[in-house]
Amino acid sequence: MIRQPDPALVWELAQLYELDFTLLAQWLGVGGEDLDDATPDVTGRIIRLVLNLSAEQKLHALGLLEQLNREDRT
Repeated sequence: MIRQPDPALVWELAQLYELDFTLLAQWLGVGGEDLDDATPDVTGRIIRLVLNLSAEQKLHALGLLEQLNREDRT
């Protein structure tokens, strides 16, 4: 049993089997509560971009996304 699937793996499976990533991620509990607000195209673009970043760039992107998430809650 996979308890916490890797979002990148979920993305690859969704692409391979031509599934709706957003819906699949929701079923697996990967994306958070607000994932349904994003269109599959936007979510997919974000994931494709992140997968192409270096480790350092991924950490920077994570910080930016966390900042946006905090701003959204205030």
